[in-house]
Amino acid sequence: MIEVEALRVSFAWMQPTLDLLAEQALPNAPMRFLGRDDTFGAQFELAQRGQQPNGLEPPWPKPAGQLFWTYYLEGSEPGSVRGTESWRALVPLRLKLAASFELSQLPLTVFAEGFLYPHGFGLGITVELTQRQPIEAVVNALIDLQQKRRLVPPGAQARGGSLKLGDYAAQCLSKLRADALGAAAAARRVTLDQPFSIATIMRANEVAVNAPIVDQGPVHQVLEALTRWSPTWQADSPLPPFAKRRIPTKGNSPPSHALYASKRGRVIWFPAYFGQPGAPNLTCYHRNLFYASLQVESLSALSSVAAESIAGGIALSPWQSDCAKRAAGILGRLYAGASSTYRSMSAKLHIDENRKTEINGNRQYFGMPTL
Repeated sequence: MIEVEALRVSFAWMQPTLDLLAEQALPNAPMRFLGRDDTFGAQFELAQRGQQPNGLEPPWPKPAGQLFWTYYLEGSEPGSVRGTESWRALVPLRLKLAASFELSQLPLTVFAEGFLYPHGFGLGITVELTQRQPIEAVVNALIDLQQKRRLVPPGAQARGGSLKLGDYAAQCLSKLRADALGAAAAARRVTLDQPFSIATIMRANEVAVNAPIVDQGPVHQVLEALTRWSPTWQADSPLPPFAKRRIPTKGNSPPSHALYASKRGRVIWFPAYFGQPGAPNLTCYHRNLFYASLQVESLSALSSVAAESIAGGIALSPWQSDCAKRAAGILGRLYAGASSTYRSMSAKLHIDENRKTEINGNRQYFGMPTL
């Protein structure tokens, strides 16, 4: 029986809005600076220096070693990025939402972080395993967290309140909207889409490092469960063919390795790196893939709402048009795996399986070839 010693799962949500980019920006929005290139750039540079008055930070807590952002920014060092560059690349500002806290009766901890874009709000909620558990118990606990009211946010225990993961995400996004747009805007009900998830097993025991993953076998079953989150995962059959779910990775990986994919999730399963001295850092790989997925989610959502406005005969403001055009260009580079940006087959598949039609509608409007 495989036992997991360390695991991290990050869930990403994105709520797009063109309100801050409108011709007549919301006059009373506390963070209306998000919607204009000059004011966004100025606040981003304050954030780089740790002086932003709302507590906003760049999305990289430490500039050094940020592989995703270095490639995404076409070789620029994240710590030296100017505000104008951040606007052109549609880089968000980050806000810590809550201190880490433990779940009631589950060996997991959780922390949340918000991401504020000119075109909307992103949310990341990360769950980490805190003690060794059989892998089946870990999967069941993570599914339980999404299906049942298990999450006890800071301050809620005294009120006896507990939430499902999606309900907590809705609360976090409401706070982001209120902080940026004002309480009236935050009061509007917004439906959350299914989050995009990235799961990484950091350390585990009883794993055959050189054995291929068996199609329809126990490891395949676990990988599918960690992307699709089915409560009946142990009985689901047949599974999608393993070869169709495995994303190619660089180099000559051991046959036991897999970057496993579903429409709304990824799993990093690299047993040869489990706690080995000198092995690549799986925490960094997880974070890189999280940011790549968050940016695809963010830019795809922007493309979708822009395409909807265009199809409805609603003219885009200069700022809406600028951001929508930039999103179309960046998504094209990510899709093609261009040498000037972060290269991952995961990003291409992410686009193919989610909002490709809307992205292509946006690209056609700006005279770009379809993907």
